Amino acid sequence: TGTDYFRLLREEATPKWQGDCFYVATAQEAAEALAELPGNVLLTTGSKELSAFVNVPHYQDRLFVRMLPTEEAICKGNSLGFAPGHLICMQGPFSEELNLALFHQFQIQILVTKESGKAGGFWEKLRAAQKAGVRTVVIGRPPQVSGDSYMELWKKLCVRFHLS
Repeated sequence: TGTDYFRLLREEATPKWQGDCFYVATAQEAAEALAELPGNVLLTTGSKELSAFVNVPHYQDRLFVRMLPTEEAICKGNSLGFAPGHLICMQGPFSEELNLALFHQFQIQILVTKESGKAGGFWEKLRAAQKAGVRTVVIGRPPQVSGDSYMELWKKLCVRFHLS
């Protein structure tokens, strides 16, 4: 079609606190952060990357996992050493009020969530965490695999549009 396509890559996020949120790139980085933070944890990342969290000190006592109520998820949680009382099997979406209730029920001090946007109930979780005084570890979206850095894209645009 003769149309140029340019894609700007976002800079890689480094783990950092912003308010009560600590941003990391992967589940493994989230687990490493939890090793340094005291208190009960609500994992809302599902069962897929659950194995990343078994190296958290006292994980069997501290971590509560909200996951889909599937046989596969429950078996995975059990095989990794999570007691049934630490597996919260529910189908979303979840309201701010339900998140608050879970924080209170399990004395949660830290929430681990993916940056899932509106469809994943991200904002309801964050608002509930703020109200409850719960710190949040946010696993960012997977990095983009193609595109240009700001400077690379600027150079391409200068060439394309004859800018100096």
